[in-house]
Amino acid sequence: MFGNILHRTIKYRYRFLNIDQKEYLLDLNDNKLAFILPFIHIFTGVKAYELTYEESLKIGYDNSKTNFWISAPAGLGILLSVSLRPYINLFDINSDKTFSIALLIFILTSVSLLRIIISQSAKIPFELKNQPLRIKIRPKFKDLSVVLFSLVFMLFMGLLGGYIAISAVNNVFLLAAVFISSYFISITHFSLYRPGKVKILSVKKYE
Repeated sequence: MFGNILHRTIKYRYRFLNIDQKEYLLDLNDNKLAFILPFIHIFTGVKAYELTYEESLKIGYDNSKTNFWISAPAGLGILLSVSLRPYINLFDINSDKTFSIALLIFILTSVSLLRIIISQSAKIPFELKNQPLRIKIRPKFKDLSVVLFSLVFMLFMGLLGGYIAISAVNNVFLLAAVFISSYFISITHFSLYRPGKVKILSVKKYE
């Protein structure tokens, strides 16, 4: 059995799946372990709701088109890194190891809280009629590759975080990089199920 993931999303939490003319709402943040274990939904399945026609019309969704505020940060980051290079030492913070470790924990905790707050804000504003289901979906190979690359990058960021934690001098740019990268890593699991045709392995009652 095959399905089609639609070009509709809600704040990096929900995707929409069409199977045999039936529409399902996929809650990809139902399992919070997905924030650090992106592949977990392959084994556990995704919590889903079959939507009625009326519910589908009432649910708002994000604009999936790329806009300036999505594409600009990468270019701005490169521009700033080049222009501020002569002044990079001004952004160093002298600290001992205890403070550095506490700062690293604070950054990772802040990212986790931010993801939870965003996830909660994406809740559907009305009660869905149908009982939840558990749908197992086989991701496309190219999507698996993207997530695998992200995991390798996460390992790199972990080593970078360790360096910051034991360093006597912390650089604000490195700390900002840990925060931003950790946030994007926490939404990596969303890339497992990008729009397109997918193989449906099973549809069961949610328990």
